[in-house]
Amino acid sequence: MEPRILFQTLRKQFPDSLHVQKDVQNAVQKIRATLMDGKTPMQALESLLHDHRFIDNRQEPKTDVVTEIFFVLPYSITMWRAFPHVMLIDATYKRNLYNMPFVQVVGMMSTGKSFCIAHAVICKERRGNYMWVLERIKSILHEYYKEMFVYAWTDKCRNFGQRTTNRVESQHANLKRYVTRGSSLERIARCVIDIVETQYDEIQKSFTESIEKTMNHHRHPLLDNLRGNVSHEALDLLAKELMRKLEVLRKLNASCGCHMWLRCGLPFAWRLENYKRTGRMIQLDDIDVFQRTREVK
Repeated sequence: MEPRILFQTLRKQFPDSLHVQKDVQNAVQKIRATLMDGKTPMQALESLLHDHRFIDNRQEPKTDVVTEIFFVLPYSITMWRAFPHVMLIDATYKRNLYNMPFVQVVGMMSTGKSFCIAHAVICKERRGNYMWVLERIKSILHEYYKEMFVYAWTDKCRNFGQRTTNRVESQHANLKRYVTRGSSLERIARCVIDIVETQYDEIQKSFTESIEKTMNHHRHPLLDNLRGNVSHEALDLLAKELMRKLEVLRKLNASCGCHMWLRCGLPFAWRLENYKRTGRMIQLDDIDVFQRTREVK
């Protein structure tokens, strides 16, 4: 909490107090210094992140000044290995003490939940800085596919409905609930650790719900083979596709465009009509592995 807000709270609770805002600021600084145990802000940050497995940085060759910091948490690696299909990148500003862009790399689960893949503090929002972040990701995960970037091929490559960076912006908003302007990098890192651990727990719960809970609009005979085996989000999309007026498409000799398959890895309207006509249920093999993944290990 900002010293200014603390001071306002204290004034309301103790209106006769003679303390001024500067007293609160000094007290906060002393507490922070005690917590840092004599370390510099950068040493405190590195110590915190090293305890959580992975941190890397880039320095200015002539001065050895750190210009970029990149870190990934163990839960993030676990979630990313299970769902490497979508990766969105964006930066937020004016959150940290140094006014450096704070980059968040965000992924998506089959249950529709977002999760943080990696984070970085960069000196400038330039192509070279982002490439450095991507190289760090590649070095950890040992694989990197250009098709993961939805901004380039939103209709030609599978993006599971992600056409914007709204998910990353949502994560920026979530982070801003916990950190104030001018926060130390260590403070931001601690908030990120809490957020990622919470995401992991919420995602596990969403998997359990998809397996154990059945929604009324998912009780279509064609979906009998899928309930409990794919996410509720996938079943929602299929239920909507089943409601499409195929007769109108046929009369107009129109094409359904196969967008459901190209974008989401799910059977499109014409294929669903074929299932219906032959009296067969949709087979799991006709569903993209993204939609069938129900756990992270």
